[in-house]
Amino acid sequence: MNVIRNDNAAPLRGRTRGRGRGKLREIITNVLPKYRFDFGIRKPLVDLCPTNSNILKTTTHRTLKSASTSSFLPSSTRKGSLGSNATRTPGSNTSTESCVILAITSGRGEARGEVGIAAIDIHHSHLILCQMSDYQTYINTLTKIYIFNPVEILMPDTICNERRNRNKLYCSIKEKFPNLCITPVSRIHFNESIGLERVKTHCAKEYSTVELFLKQKYYALASASALLKYIEFIQHIVYAPKSIRIEFQGSPNTTVIDIESAQSLELVVSQCGQPNASLLNSMDHCVTPMGRRLLRASILQPLCDEKIIIERQSSVTELMSNRSLCNLVQPFVRRLYGADRLLSLSMMTSQNNTVQNAERNLNYVLLLKNSLDIVPELREALEIGRALFFTKVRKVLFLFKFYDLLISLLLQMTSNLF
Repeated sequence: MNVIRNDNAAPLRGRTRGRGRGKLREIITNVLPKYRFDFGIRKPLVDLCPTNSNILKTTTHRTLKSASTSSFLPSSTRKGSLGSNATRTPGSNTSTESCVILAITSGRGEARGEVGIAAIDIHHSHLILCQMSDYQTYINTLTKIYIFNPVEILMPDTICNERRNRNKLYCSIKEKFPNLCITPVSRIHFNESIGLERVKTHCAKEYSTVELFLKQKYYALASASALLKYIEFIQHIVYAPKSIRIEFQGSPNTTVIDIESAQSLELVVSQCGQPNASLLNSMDHCVTPMGRRLLRASILQPLCDEKIIIERQSSVTELMSNRSLCNLVQPFVRRLYGADRLLSLSMMTSQNNTVQNAERNLNYVLLLKNSLDIVPELREALEIGRALFFTKVRKVLFLFKFYDLLISLLLQMTSNLF
């Protein structure tokens, strides 16, 4: 990826030795990522049976690395691009912090206003692609950024480095999210054909129909190409083939709440500075990080589809009226705390044969076995549920692939014991 390492090169001889020294310094680059994400190698991934809901809210710690990234980025952006407040993410407190990286590109000329977005959480194999025809104020794009809550945004260098006529999208993002790090990337990496090939290579079979929606989404695929390449060459994370859930996310059945309204209504962040004064914190009784992320997204982008709303209301009504169902299901949901970390198994990172990595892999095995053991118990607990949502969940949990996966895991575990 245009990354040239020449640390061990012999010094130039003769008259060119002094003249070429400056050029060598430009060639030798540092490929360390701006952000180092903690994947929890030493600590256990999950408490298999947490009892106190207060301990379920964790904070994701990031260690910023203020070094340059690589020649993947323009040389003019390798210094001083983070700033003192670069750790802050748009409109979130530490309890909702994620590790999302966004790639955004927009159309030019007659396609001005067409915006493509690709977003992925470093800890989860879930790639979300969006493409929209936005207004001149880019209100929908800014709202999407606020919902995704990223730590970093990748944009083409031709957009970021314009001097005379500053790009309006870039200026809008800088104005609304002044503490968010925007990384200029060479526009050559925003390639639609490479993005489509990446989608075909990495998309899991269960979500392969998304390719039909993405064939004509030029800007979404271009953003996906740059994002996956950045994660591979800068974060040093390679996703296994057929391992990523790829979703094309539109907004046909959702309500758009602009950033100013969300801040004025104190939906996720309180203006008075008190952590429990927002709507999110007052409603948050979730026992898993997955539930909290879904609740935050639902508050910032509520549904307007009457059918889905009525389906959810009927499920909540049944849980409130049938306390036995609620008491049966809740312990199983608590035991699934941290199950989303299993998505990290699809990432092929460089691992050494150390005690820490062995403990980490053992934790993953135990977490996977615990989650598979819960499937039949949860399905049996939902038998008394009559709402349509519970019927759909039972059908998913009845799939034989969970049983086959458990048998394969047990065989692998027992074979390694002898």
